[in-house]
Amino acid sequence: MNSAKMKRGFVSFGLLILVLAGVFLAKGFCTAQSNQSQNTEFVKEMKMSKPPKARVENIVEIIHGQKVEDPYRFLENGESEEVRKWVKEQNTYTRSILD
Repeated sequence: MNSAKMKRGFVSFGLLILVLAGVFLAKGFCTAQSNQSQNTEFVKEMKMSKPPKARVENIVEIIHGQKVEDPYRFLENGESEEVRKWVKEQNTYTRSILD
C-alpha cells in the first residue's frame, strides 16, 4: 500500500472518530437538557420562596477548655430521615434560585 492511500485511510478514520464523538456528545447533552427540564418542573411545583428551616438545638461542649456551641449537630447524621428531608428541600430551594 502506498503512503497516499495510507494517509487517506488515516484521515477517513479520524473523521469517523470525530463524527462518532459528536454524536455521543450530542446525545449526552440532550439527555442532560431533558433531566434539567424535569428538575425545573419539580421546583416550580414546590414554589419555594424561602430556604427550609433547620431546627436549632442547644448543644454546648467544652473542648480543650473552650466552650463550643454546635446548634446544628443533628445535621451530621446523614442517615436520619429528618436530615434527608431537609437536604432535599435545601437542594430544591437552591435549584429554584440557580435555574
